[in-house]
Amino acid sequence: MPHAAQGVFQNGNDGPDPMVIPRGQKLQGIPNNASTTPITYASSLFHDVRRPVKMIVATPADISSLCFVDDEAVKFPLSPDEVEIRALAYALDKIDANVMLGISGESTSIGECAGVITALGSDIKHSFQIGDRVCCWNTNVAFASQTRVKGSFTQRIPKSWSIERGAALPQNLSLAYYSLNDCAQVQSGQIVLVHGADEPLGQATILVANLLGLQVIATVKEEAEKQTLLSYRCIKPAHVLNSEDIALPKALLRLTRGAGLDAVVNASSTSLPEKLMTSVAPFGTIVDMYGHGWLLATSDSAIRQISFDAAQLLRYRPSVASNAFQTVLSLLRDENPDDFFPIATVAIANAESACKVVQSQARGGKMVLLADENIMVNVKEHATPTKALANVERLIQVVTDLSIPHEQKTHLLGLVTQSAVGSDASLATTKRGTSSSSSSSSSSSTAAASDTSVATATDDAPPSVSQEELSVQRRLAASSSMSEVRQIIFVEQLKKIASLVAINADQLDPRDPLVDLGLDSMTMIELKEWFGNTLGANIGTQNILDAEGLEALASLVAQKSNFCPNGLPDELESATEPSPLKPAEAEGNDVVASNSVVKSISTAFVPNTLPRFPLPDINALCNAFLTGVKAFATPSEFSNTIHAVEEFKRPNGPGRVLYDRAAVRAADPNVENWEWELQLQRGFLDRRVPLTPCTSFWFSHPLSQRQHSQPERAALLTYTANKFKLKMEAGLVKPIVLNEQELTTAFHPWIFNTVRVPGVDSDEMQRHPHNNYCVVFWKGHAFKLNLSVGNQPATCEELFAAFELILSQSVTRSFVTIFTSDNRPSWAEARKCLQQLDPQNAASIATIEAAAFSVSLDEASPTTAAGRGRQFHFGGESDAANRWHDKSLQFAVCSNGVSGTIGEHTMLDAMTMSELSEAIAAAISSDAHTEVGAMPVTATIKPEPLTLRTDARLEKHIDRVRAQYANSIKDAEHAYFLFEGYGSKSLRDLKLPPKSVFQMIVQLAAYSTFGYTPPCWETVNQAHYHLGRVDIIQVVNPQVAAFLAAARDPSVDMFERRALLINATRAHVASINRAGRNLGWERNMTALRALLKDGEEVPTLYEDPVYKRVRPRVMMSNCFETGMLEKGCMWKAPEAVWAHYEVYDESVYFSIVTSENGRATRFCEHLEEAAELVKQIVFA
Repeated sequence: MPHAAQGVFQNGNDGPDPMVIPRGQKLQGIPNNASTTPITYASSLFHDVRRPVKMIVATPADISSLCFVDDEAVKFPLSPDEVEIRALAYALDKIDANVMLGISGESTSIGECAGVITALGSDIKHSFQIGDRVCCWNTNVAFASQTRVKGSFTQRIPKSWSIERGAALPQNLSLAYYSLNDCAQVQSGQIVLVHGADEPLGQATILVANLLGLQVIATVKEEAEKQTLLSYRCIKPAHVLNSEDIALPKALLRLTRGAGLDAVVNASSTSLPEKLMTSVAPFGTIVDMYGHGWLLATSDSAIRQISFDAAQLLRYRPSVASNAFQTVLSLLRDENPDDFFPIATVAIANAESACKVVQSQARGGKMVLLADENIMVNVKEHATPTKALANVERLIQVVTDLSIPHEQKTHLLGLVTQSAVGSDASLATTKRGTSSSSSSSSSSSTAAASDTSVATATDDAPPSVSQEELSVQRRLAASSSMSEVRQIIFVEQLKKIASLVAINADQLDPRDPLVDLGLDSMTMIELKEWFGNTLGANIGTQNILDAEGLEALASLVAQKSNFCPNGLPDELESATEPSPLKPAEAEGNDVVASNSVVKSISTAFVPNTLPRFPLPDINALCNAFLTGVKAFATPSEFSNTIHAVEEFKRPNGPGRVLYDRAAVRAADPNVENWEWELQLQRGFLDRRVPLTPCTSFWFSHPLSQRQHSQPERAALLTYTANKFKLKMEAGLVKPIVLNEQELTTAFHPWIFNTVRVPGVDSDEMQRHPHNNYCVVFWKGHAFKLNLSVGNQPATCEELFAAFELILSQSVTRSFVTIFTSDNRPSWAEARKCLQQLDPQNAASIATIEAAAFSVSLDEASPTTAAGRGRQFHFGGESDAANRWHDKSLQFAVCSNGVSGTIGEHTMLDAMTMSELSEAIAAAISSDAHTEVGAMPVTATIKPEPLTLRTDARLEKHIDRVRAQYANSIKDAEHAYFLFEGYGSKSLRDLKLPPKSVFQMIVQLAAYSTFGYTPPCWETVNQAHYHLGRVDIIQVVNPQVAAFLAAARDPSVDMFERRALLINATRAHVASINRAGRNLGWERNMTALRALLKDGEEVPTLYEDPVYKRVRPRVMMSNCFETGMLEKGCMWKAPEAVWAHYEVYDESVYFSIVTSENGRATRFCEHLEEAAELVKQIVFA
């Protein structure tokens, strides 16, 4: 944990040494001469989006003159390769302080900071997302509220890190990794000496060395430094030596058994003692990270010596430094270095005191300046604009709005500015004249002319900067009524939204609901940021979606804007009156991004409180249904369907009766979610089909950098899952946020200790909390495995020993567990027979069902994507009877160490599992428990066999189920296809939503596969409601159908096909947005039918041929991020295709599962053909 700031400043410099932080050009435009003009300061928010500031020293060498001034740099356009960060923490060291004071020979420092991305350059919009928590280091990191840095030196902060940790470590970790990996080129198991290990750079080197599997020896100067280092538990006591001990070389040779050191890394600000030369092995390496500029005498030893400093690395090998930064953070994704690195923190408002502390330290120490959202700082005041200037601004606006020729308007503007008084007006005149002389004489809209003219009047703005935002602020500030404010906002948002959806502004209907405009999640976030920066209004994404139209949205923004004066009269009686405004021409198009941002937030676990699940209006529901089925009906059929819909809505008719019952449930405070239980019962528990292969979902885990053994991977998964389980039970697992909306945690408790108990007529879900064990299956036999030793969670090593013990059991294969793959009524009868046959059977079944989760140790060793898919989905050819499919959570681990997760779908969706999946992926990729199998561990956990006896009748039943199951999967195929022709980056550059474009590609491939366009279904998240799960939308709406019909038609030119593609993707995004607000139809109609009572008349709509034709049966295509490799599910229909795809910057990864052998492969071939066709259409 960070040390308290007050501890740092007690007794001068007696506090703990702070961590040292890399340096950056934190000073831009420091004044060289002290001003004699009295300076006034005002206390202001550091993070005021309307007034970005930076920290400077006003008078060189005078630390008391440290203050904050307006940051003019942010007025310039963001470079294509830069990110803009709202910095929340900065590193500060002695060099930084001296550079700011102007008393250092260096003009720049290397800076580090951490915060949240607020803007992205055009070249890196696909590497990050606005809102990402990031850290950075480079020479252009400033002590500014909106600092800018190269995207190549920016990385996402590991989730386990605090924001101050992100500011304190980037440079040191990068230098340490570069020194060890690139310079010393050490290998796992080699011995490295870290000289100056007590200093921050030394501590970072030790951490990285441990990550690389090196044996570390450290040198320090004092006993207190040794004890501090040992308190971090990163090194053995015998490996910490005194650097001034004359016997140091002998001690090093003793520790290396005479072989010598493979590498010596000098992390000290002082020179390396020459006596260490005799301890370096032949062909060893000495690396000096402070660039002292000398070489040790090497006599006849073959020793390589490398000397550099951070500035040299950034100047001559920036790409290498960037790669080191990226790699070392990837190694630390699941690590929390808080206990290893002490960090001294202080509020940025107290930066003067912090500078004094770091200057007083003889050795390299650093502090972290914290700048939370509400921190106040002293900002140097502007000269107050005169009243005359305000009048000039008003006159400028009036002249700008005149409908007169451009030359006359320019002349009038010149006359107005010449009459201005005061230095501010003179400056405005100068700038305005410069800009006007170069402005185009081409005709433009009134709004465009207004922008151009007012932009030229802005003060202090460099000629190259875009003045759009400043222009809008000035016009809002000069408004005389709320009507005028709304008009300005309406025009500006019209242009912005038109650019985001890639259409002309005059095509937008101001009264169309915003949800119908095709604004996907990333576009919403961009629009939200634009509202804040340009219009001064904090508008949530849900407010945007809920707006009834652009006029209503303009009224809301006007109410919240901080840029317009208070107390303006309202000249409009209603925001919904017809608007006299005409859509302005859109000034180009902008990107429609589509990747949803998923992140953790710091709120209490719970279950959390979320909005109640809404019941849609019956008219909206029926309209959504008609839109979803129209493409699959002939005109006469559709006419009949419309009649069925009207009958469904008729007052007192059978459909209205069902809807009214749903309305009663929706209004009942005792019903938590009117739809959830209906879907649970009808969609899951009442279904009598086997859970596998057609209900459960699965995905394979990432491959590790080093191949794991089977017991090692099983131990790693079990350890990680148990750690997550304990965090969840302790209330430490935070809710997820998707598109700024917190998702329900109500289903988290159903991940562990959960079972779906089979019944003849219907199943039952049961939870058995507080049972801290898992069940392991090996050759079909079950073993109970405790997850704790005494009162402590089992370690990975202890679990490894237990899994090795299970694998050593000599057992014949059992097939009893194949029952869980049977039809539910049949399995219910068999389960009852097993329980009655032997009391031990009943006890074993109860133990299995109450377990936290199960781990299946499979004999197979799949090496291909298709092989892994078949293994984890079906159990492969030999391990189908090595599962217990009733368990909500199963892990399968193959003999070659590859593994996967199998989820029982009744209470779980992939989103519910996402945080656990992330933890597993991080554990595998970080390889935190490297070579655990090489450690001799006594088995402290004794696996307990769980007997399941059978008789002849049950064995005959087992044979029947095995044959039935083998027949159901024999022709199934898993195919995986990586398309590398293009991805999200190029599509976003063309302002097209990538996920929707590739959904159109899937539909084209479906036509080629089926010979016709089938109804296709896609899941949409609804977990932002209490007990919300997913809806499914029918993808092929009329706009999509129109594109599919024209896409391969040579008589339709490419321009028209492209226009149809844009319409199709917009309609697709709009369908997703509506379904996310429960304005879809499939799940709602299904839930209403579940309210039908025995003997009641079934509404004719449910018997309508079109309704039945479009029902989910043959095609599913999903797109959401899992972080996993292969994944899949399978539908029962023989011709069905299940597809999933994940879109990356330059590629797309497709997972395809079919019931027919060869069909998945053909589908992948058609995907490639369709992708090439769409490429021709898009890039024509």
